[in-house]
Amino acid sequence: MVAVSSERKIKFALVIHNHQPFGNRDEIIERIFQTSYFPFLKILETFPRIQVNLHYTGFLLDWMGQHHPEFLDLLRSLVDREQVELVGGAYFEPVVAVIPDVDIRGQTTLLHDRIKALFLRDPHGFWTAERAWEPHLPEILSDVGANHSFIDDVSFESVGLSERDCYEPYLVESRGKHVTIFPILKKLRYMIPFRSVSSTILFLKNARGKEIAVYGDDGEKFGAWPNTFERVYKEGWLEAFFREINRNSWIETVRISEYLRENPPKRRIYLPASTYSEMMEWSIPFFPAPKLGGSKREGEKVPRRGFWRLFLAKYPESARMYSKMLELSEKLHALGEGSKNEAMLDLWKGQCNDAYWHGIFGGLYAPFLRTITFENLIRAQVGYDKLSHSSGENWASVYEKNSALGREFELETKDLVAAVSPRDGGAVCELDFKPRFANLLDTLTRRPERYHSQIKYMAGRTIVPTAKKKHPVSIHESSDSKEKGLQNLLVYDRYQKFAFVDYLVEPDSKIKSFERQNFREVAQLPARYYEAEIQKSNQYTSLIQSVKAAGARGESIDLIKRISLSTDHPSLRVEYEIRTSGEKLGTNLFLPEINLASLSDASFLNNFGGKARIVNSENLEIDYEDLSVSIRSEEAHRIWIIPVRTVSLSEEGFESNLQEISILPNYPIHARSGEGFLQAAIDLEFRAH
Repeated sequence: MVAVSSERKIKFALVIHNHQPFGNRDEIIERIFQTSYFPFLKILETFPRIQVNLHYTGFLLDWMGQHHPEFLDLLRSLVDREQVELVGGAYFEPVVAVIPDVDIRGQTTLLHDRIKALFLRDPHGFWTAERAWEPHLPEILSDVGANHSFIDDVSFESVGLSERDCYEPYLVESRGKHVTIFPILKKLRYMIPFRSVSSTILFLKNARGKEIAVYGDDGEKFGAWPNTFERVYKEGWLEAFFREINRNSWIETVRISEYLRENPPKRRIYLPASTYSEMMEWSIPFFPAPKLGGSKREGEKVPRRGFWRLFLAKYPESARMYSKMLELSEKLHALGEGSKNEAMLDLWKGQCNDAYWHGIFGGLYAPFLRTITFENLIRAQVGYDKLSHSSGENWASVYEKNSALGREFELETKDLVAAVSPRDGGAVCELDFKPRFANLLDTLTRRPERYHSQIKYMAGRTIVPTAKKKHPVSIHESSDSKEKGLQNLLVYDRYQKFAFVDYLVEPDSKIKSFERQNFREVAQLPARYYEAEIQKSNQYTSLIQSVKAAGARGESIDLIKRISLSTDHPSLRVEYEIRTSGEKLGTNLFLPEINLASLSDASFLNNFGGKARIVNSENLEIDYEDLSVSIRSEEAHRIWIIPVRTVSLSEEGFESNLQEISILPNYPIHARSGEGFLQAAIDLEFRAH
């Protein structure tokens, strides 16, 4: 009797993640819906033998229900015929490794219940946002009832597994809790849908005999990424791909939960903190290459691997949002069961990951995303105020706090929050106007990024745009520029763009020198640590700060700065007293810098998005669409207004964004008999429209 060998097969799991950040503009989501989400399902419907695993975040499901209920009807029919398996996760797509466990449980339960209500099915597994893995995650995933998730193959290869080892699931354990993890194949991520259908089928053909090949990536790449709509739908890539899968009986698409019933993991592994390979590179702080000895040449690059939390070190602005989120979570949960209301939902919305990091996607560099994140966190803060203060009560507080940001003081009233950092030159580093849920210091400091050298290289050269290339490429491989002259905007700030950053500079300093950040300081006051003392009165809650410094010519500098919030109306007052003395003392120019965020506001962009200008007045009115800021700078000689634009990389190419404006009242300090003296006061008043 001759044994008949069965045809070698490969199980193939399509795991597709669909997400939009909470609060994203309707027109943006609508465009992605029409070019990606809806056409994908319509084509999938015509291939009933193709099984896929789809993940949708909670906000996106809510948006579909409000704007396109027909989409949910179609998805429900695919789930009912067991062609689609829905993947669970956290509702607003936080990076689960870094938010409190209690919030992970709340967000996961919320998405589970939403899916169950919409589709009468439980979701399976857990989509880990940004595939940001940390060793303790098996405990968290196990606690929320998720028995499997998906992490990139580079994480497995970093602990010694080979590429061929990444065609099977693994048991990953932490302190007795475990979860099954499937490696996502990077080669498939770069093939689908950017390479030919035949090359992808050949890849799967070469994988026959292995257990399972897992493709996991964003659904937006099927039509919403640059130039993919033409390829995926107009040229018929997706339809041809599904047709080839059907034609080749040795490819078996699977739903992950069904696969695991018959194929539990055979091996155990432990994974380090990691994410997908591109993000690991993006997260590494940009430091000069180290000088190396031995066999390495001086300045040679050494392979380095980052992980998601490094964004909190790379970008202090991200660390500030993160610290605020943690503080609010602790406050709200301390209220007990009564805190499970809109304030908690606002907190969870503020945990959405998109604004906390930057890579090819705009992320932190997109003012709109940061504005939405702060809006949700401030809404949660206002919700907490309502639960902890009597309605209509006029209250004020000032207290010292220590967090991952270091020692800071927080002044707060019913309408305002001002965070002050003595270690950053006594600057105000956050300024929340509660009636409009806006952090007016949601600013971004200009700093070098690795890709900036590419912009300098591109200047004056002819670059073939991605749209004109013969074949579409992944956004990880594109290098388009959305505007000209970006190399002229590559200016880097000396200090963070806070408010009331104190500069003492040469008297002939020009506005241009601050635009280019090449001004000369008499003393580096923003780098000094200020002594601080809390003071309260019936009308104000105040923080008095002082510093002593030596100037470049040997002069002595004494500065006192009093920051106060009014208890009667939303206003902030900063009073300065400066004394200078010395044998070589001359006239100096004092420039308190106030940076106000653009908030991605149309009125602000229209009024201040142009060139720098000089205002010969003590007063200035800054209008947003729904709020105004009045600035009165008593005795100021004039005011400089400088737009601050960053240069970043988004999925559409290199671009600039107006992040904030720098407002610098000019105060000359005239020297008489070896001494100089200045008293100045600046008032900021806030009004909601």
